Amino acid sequence: TWPYQPNTNVEFFKILEDEATINIKVMATGSVSNIDRPFRVEINPDSTNAELGKHYEALSSDFFIPKGEAYTHISLKVKRTADMQEKDIKIGLKLIPNEHFELAFPEFHAVEDLYYGDIVESFDASLHSVIINDVMTQPSRWSGSGSATSAEGGLFGVFSRKKIELMCEVCNLTYADFCDADIMTTLLRYEVRNTMQRYLTLALESGNPILEDDGRLM
Repeated sequence: TWPYQPNTNVEFFKILEDEATINIKVMATGSVSNIDRPFRVEINPDSTNAELGKHYEALSSDFFIPKGEAYTHISLKVKRTADMQEKDIKIGLKLIPNEHFELAFPEFHAVEDLYYGDIVESFDASLHSVIINDVMTQPSRWSGSGSATSAEGGLFGVFSRKKIELMCEVCNLTYADFCDADIMTTLLRYEVRNTMQRYLTLALESGNPILEDDGRLM
């Protein structure tokens, strides 16, 4: 990915599926070649707490930079698991030198005017970490206030993962929609509030009240 970064972050709470394929850019310096140039990538145990098969699938052993090109992408499939709601799961990758490539940048420095976003000033460019979590935080367009022990206010009340996931299901929305001011307009927020109010009232009146995980009425 651009810019040059030592980490790729995967936030599963923003993804609908339970699996995701991460494409990581690998670049070579020097002249391009008129042949495909194979290279190797291995899991770095020193920076990995992920379990093969549980958190990710095995890497392919068939990577190469195509002829006439200076870069390619490697693919890594990762899987959502319950422990990602409690801690970061990390997968460390490392490039292995071969007859086609040496590791030319054991220390990479950010190039002025050729970056954006969060900048890591220097790092070992032969290493990369994929950091995965499923810890859901309150999105920017959430309209609510209060706490588990006080009165709730605003259109949505106190934020909880259970509540927003139900809102997404009932209103055909995604977590990302609650982060986008162009989508989650004031009008839509009122529509969501009214839809959920009807839904929760109907559930209560039918004898099946929907509760938060701590037992409070949603």
